Amino acid sequence: MTAVDKSGLPGKFKAWIYQHGVLPRILWPLLVSLNEEFMVTRAREVLQHRESSDPKVSQAGIVRAREAVEQAESCLRHSMLVGPVASGRAGLGSVPTTRYDKALGKDRRRLVQE
Repeated sequence: MTAVDKSGLPGKFKAWIYQHGVLPRILWPLLVSLNEEFMVTRAREVLQHRESSDPKVSQAGIVRAREAVEQAESCLRHSMLVGPVASGRAGLGSVPTTRYDKALGKDRRRLVQE
């Protein structure tokens, strides 16, 4: 930003550089993090509705979030079948993980939301 200020360009060119160069670079991480938080919130909502003891609540349809939750659960089932894998130089079992098939309630929801 100081490079733009010291460039000697007229004000309207500086405004254009800020609007089309600097501002998108600043806003992009904020927009991406908001999208991730929104998706996690929708997934949490689906999990709470599906695991509700009231049949009317548990059978309510939230389509897009439900598809995302089903995909996340599918990935968790696949990782359960594959088993622990080595990451980097760490050996097998050096990173403790919660198994999806043995997790209940809050732990299962946490795994799906991750």
